[in-house]
Amino acid sequence: MSQIKIIDKIKFESYEIPIIEGGFGSDKRIILVKTVCDIYNLRVADINKFINNNIEEFKFGEDIIDIKEELLKNEVLRENLKFSRREVSGNTKKIYILSEKGFIKLRMLKKLKTKKSSNDEILNQFIEDYFFMRKHLKRYLDENGVKRIFKAAENNAYIKEINRSLVTPRGKKGIMFKSTEVENFKKKVNKDMEKFLFKYLDIRNLNEIPIAYLDSAMDLLECYTLSEELKLEFYEISKKLSTLRFEVIEENKIKNVLYLESIKAKIREIKGLLLK
Repeated sequence: MSQIKIIDKIKFESYEIPIIEGGFGSDKRIILVKTVCDIYNLRVADINKFINNNIEEFKFGEDIIDIKEELLKNEVLRENLKFSRREVSGNTKKIYILSEKGFIKLRMLKKLKTKKSSNDEILNQFIEDYFFMRKHLKRYLDENGVKRIFKAAENNAYIKEINRSLVTPRGKKGIMFKSTEVENFKKKVNKDMEKFLFKYLDIRNLNEIPIAYLDSAMDLLECYTLSEELKLEFYEISKKLSTLRFEVIEENKIKNVLYLESIKAKIREIKGLLLK
């Protein structure tokens, strides 16, 4: 059995739940049967009896471990897990810890329900998150994960309208305006989105986004809006773009007028030939 360690504590309703790792392997998230009983409002003796009566369903060392001997020897661990020496050395024959797989088996076999929580879905989600966070607590999004977050901004109706309004006209002037004014503005928007994420995720750079935050980060960018400073810049670019569009329209109008004159001249030439 690998070393058992308490890495943190979290609260659920009125309970302080220890976040425990070890037992089944380094950094493996585990849960005490005692903790399961606390949050489901069950007696430890009843659950231990249920486990013992169905022990063939559990694999020792993979689903379940008895840590009674370890608690008798390790006073620090015993105190951290809030067991008294009397509680450990008394009539209790087994003190079980469960792996994620072991807990799932217990939940399926026992069909655990809670009386203390008004919503079983909330408690079940809490339990799932307890084990899920084990996998992601110290891991961060890679470059592809960060790209997924910023791609979510494409679903932001507000940003869609801004991008539509920044479409430049064809031609050299439009290409030039896009490569300077529009592209520079979009870079600033991306930087502003980063600051927006930093603020609400309480992080300092994109390399610090935990994998567990992926969905929340994507949701954040779907409701992002421009900062006040960028709004003013957007209005200025919109004015310039409006002027550019008018200029391009006028240039095209002149081209069309000249083209019309050339066609009229061609028609007159053809007409002259027909009259001969």
